[in-house]
Amino acid sequence: MKNFGPQGRKVALTLHLVCCATWFGAATAMMTLIISSGQTNKPGDALAATWRAIKTIDDGVIIASAGASFVTGCVLSMGTNWGFIKWYWILVKLVTTAVLIAFGASCLGPWINAATALVTQHGQEAMAMENFNDLYFRIRLLGTGQVFVLALIFGVSVFKPWGKTRAGNQGKRPARKTYRHSRVEVS
Repeated sequence: MKNFGPQGRKVALTLHLVCCATWFGAATAMMTLIISSGQTNKPGDALAATWRAIKTIDDGVIIASAGASFVTGCVLSMGTNWGFIKWYWILVKLVTTAVLIAFGASCLGPWINAATALVTQHGQEAMAMENFNDLYFRIRLLGTGQVFVLALIFGVSVFKPWGKTRAGNQGKRPARKTYRHSRVEVS
């Protein structure tokens, strides 16, 4: 793929940042609702509405923005000199994002769906059920962890803490080291 020009890179970067910020914001909002839902004595209908809102944020915003973040990140890597595997920080972001999406799709999403179904069916009584409490604990713990990892990915993007990979250094000769020799006369 040909590299973007300056304007194309800015457009791609803007789209990527919007998608990432949307994912992070939605995940933070969803976790706030999840944590607050366990700390209130809402009537069954209000509790069920809260969990339906949580499920809607997950299904309607997080899935789309997480996927778009991954795709726009890949497009940005292909269309710039950064590449996919030239820099450790990009490789870490790529792998971490893929793991977060896979974990969300295979664990967090199904857990949220199951918890929502229990609350919708049983109302406030669901909060006393062992199955719901197990789901709630996993969602709260690992969902909060996922938001924390997303924040770390933002930090990696800003600080770019690691250098080039071997693939990024291929074709480049290492700088020659020169040593100055001095002669010391001993009498």
